[in-house]
This record gives sequence, C-alpha cells and structure tokens, in this order.
Amino acid sequence: MKALHLQAEDFLMERIHSGQWPPGTQIPPETELAAELGVSRPTIRQAMARLVSNGYLVRIKGRGSFVKQSKLLHRSTSMLSSYRMESERQGLRISTQVLCLKTEYAKEDAMRNLNLTGKAKVSVLTRLRRINGYNGDRPVVLTTVHVPFNRFPELQDMDFTQISLYEALEQKGLYVKHASRELEAIMPQPEIAELLQISQFEPVLLIRSIGKLSNGTPIEYSESYYPAGCSKFQIETDR
Repeated sequence: MKALHLQAEDFLMERIHSGQWPPGTQIPPETELAAELGVSRPTIRQAMARLVSNGYLVRIKGRGSFVKQSKLLHRSTSMLSSYRMESERQGLRISTQVLCLKTEYAKEDAMRNLNLTGKAKVSVLTRLRRINGYNGDRPVVLTTVHVPFNRFPELQDMDFTQISLYEALEQKGLYVKHASRELEAIMPQPEIAELLQISQFEPVLLIRSIGKLSNGTPIEYSESYYPAGCSKFQIETDR
C-alpha cells in the first residue's frame, strides 16, 4: 500500500489533470485538504512539496500555492514593439506599476550605450509588469529604461501606467526603427528578486536593449529582468 503522502499526491494530481484545478488556480489551504483527506498537515505538506519540486505547483510567499501555468512566451527577441503591444497581440491583459521616474546624471552603462558625453542627464523609468491572472499575479518583468533628457524632457510628466515608452516617444516624433538586444541568464541581486517576488536563488533572464532612431542615434537603453521559471523567448531568423 502506498505511503499516505503519495496517496495525497495522487489525489492532488487527479484534481490538476482532470481540469478541476486549471493552471493558475489557487489550491485550498493545507488544513482544508488535510481535513478532506483525513490526514495530517505534514502529510499534505510533503505531498505538495513533491508537486512543487516536480513543477506542478508554485508557492508564493504570503499568498499560497497555485497550479503552475505554462511559461509566458515573449517575442521581444523577434519583433520591435512595446511590451504592452506585444502582450495585447497575445490577448493578455497587462498592468503596469511605475516604481521610479526621475532625472539623474547618466551612469557609465547609460553613457556608453546612449553615446553620451560630459555631464549628460537621462530620464530613468523603472516599471513592474504583471499579466492579469497569470502566475498568481506576480510580476513577469522588471524594466529600467534610460532616455537622454535633452531629447525628451516632457517624459517626466507622462503616465506610464497608461502608455508605453514607444507610444510616448512617437508622440514626440521619435520612432525606434532598430534595436540591439543582448540576453543573459544571471542570478538576481536581492533587491531584484524581492521586486519580482522570487527566490534569490532562482535565475532571471536579463535583456539589455538599445533602441535607435532611423539615423542610428540611440534614443533608449533598457535592462529588463524576466523570471526564468515562467519565461521563454521566441527568436526568428531568415536566410
């Protein structure tokens, strides 16, 4: 006869495979499941730990356990459009939280990637994006973008919960026609992991991007962090 925690695991798996708990569903608390099955909480906890380890459940601190959803497909590596537009094309509803919008003297990375010299200023915009109903509403990307202040000082007054950066640039007559993007898998700094609501030991995919105008002038430099556990990217090439 199977051990109790394996029987509990089978019960939970049946709920998932039958569709009773579709992807994204928050499953009942341990106490409720233990009472339903007539077993102890440690038994349920052990069964759930196995399902987390095997990729069927995901735990979100302070919120509970959810049936894991398939990885979110990002097309930013194969097309040039705003994240908002990319998400809407897939029928996804996006919400944006602006963490920071400020002006500062450009640091080394921004200076180099935007071809700035001297004591140049940049507008710095940091946003968290969520896909409504996906992954327990945890953030799916954290992005910080730098724009030369002298090219677009009005950027400071815009509401980036309602408009994308590309839309804002186009209102100014600045059209991004080319982007150079670099993707790297890294371990996040503690503050990045905290904002993305993931473990510091869970890798993230970092995309550094330089957007350029038709004449080759850099107009925006960004760094975007995607949790690797829920992200995949599409890359298209022609010959």
